[in-house]
Amino acid sequence: MRAAIYTRVSTADQSVDMQLRDLSKLAASRDFEVVKEYCDEGQSGAKSSRPALDKMLADANGQRLVPGFKVKTVDSTAAGDIFNGALSVALAEGKAVFDAVRFANAAAALSVTRLGAQPSAPSRADIEKFIRSGR
Repeated sequence: MRAAIYTRVSTADQSVDMQLRDLSKLAASRDFEVVKEYCDEGQSGAKSSRPALDKMLADANGQRLVPGFKVKTVDSTAAGDIFNGALSVALAEGKAVFDAVRFANAAAALSVTRLGAQPSAPSRADIEKFIRSGR
């Protein structure tokens, strides 16, 4: 599971570094992958601003799930390679991240419906048609 860590000191004898160390150990013990750390420096106070907390909440609200496609799997041999290739192409063409991942998901979904590695790689036309079909 992926997680973010937020730290903020509440007394003069605490430090953000100490909290990060302890929270990172806790996350590791629970098999969490820490993907970002948010730290507000300085002592706590009821009226203190919390820009790192505000940023963490804004980042969390900005997350979007890119749905996958339901297909009948025949052979998943090259699905990861095809996903990575399609994602790279879409990003290089300037697609937004969401659209690029959707394109890559479609490419990988099509690939698992076919036998083999290279023969399972779909064409751009196949991918675009599959996306348009709304499956």
